[in-house]
Amino acid sequence: MPVLIGPDTHIESARFVPANPNSVPLLLDQLLSYIRSGSYPPLIDIAITHYQFETIHPFRDGNGRLGRLLIMLQLYHANLLSEPYLYLSAYFNHYRTEYFDRLLAVSQHGEWEPWITFVLNAIAEQAIDACQCGVELVSLRSEYRSRFPNSPAVRDVIDHLFEEPYLQAARAIEATGRSRQAVYDAIEKLSDERIIEELTDKERNRVYEAPDILVLVESP
Repeated sequence: MPVLIGPDTHIESARFVPANPNSVPLLLDQLLSYIRSGSYPPLIDIAITHYQFETIHPFRDGNGRLGRLLIMLQLYHANLLSEPYLYLSAYFNHYRTEYFDRLLAVSQHGEWEPWITFVLNAIAEQAIDACQCGVELVSLRSEYRSRFPNSPAVRDVIDHLFEEPYLQAARAIEATGRSRQAVYDAIEKLSDERIIEELTDKERNRVYEAPDILVLVESP
């Protein structure tokens, strides 16, 4: 049974009907062959691959997430990205209507150039945002650490916060190698400075968040 894409479950009114399920294995094999061939410069290949994957639409759910993950893997494989720093979902969700319009325009009219330009803009804008976010996070970490010049355990917990902004004492003990008491003391000091705030309001297994860090990493 084919997957239908909007506006309802009737094939007659579907905006797009992906490939027949019986053809999916062959189409995915062909797509993998294309990815391995590297026909164009990497960024162009990424845009083409993303279109093809979303057009094949091999799963009932999760195609968008897997398609964006595939972009990250291709960027990494092409040595254009060393870590998964780009959050392309933010761009694609912000321009959701244009995203689907561009996909459909390729299918209906072969409008490849606008689609490729759209994907390249997404990668470029999210790369700029990621760079700026990184600069701001480094600055914030330096500011936090400067408040505790003579407290190495607190500074270690701060470093851990920038890896896991939702803080639990047990995880911090494991990550920093500091003693239980040192970590609990650090949490108390960070709470006093309003660097972290408790979420659980419990006596045991408390969870804290670092609001300033979350604002930076979660901003659109």
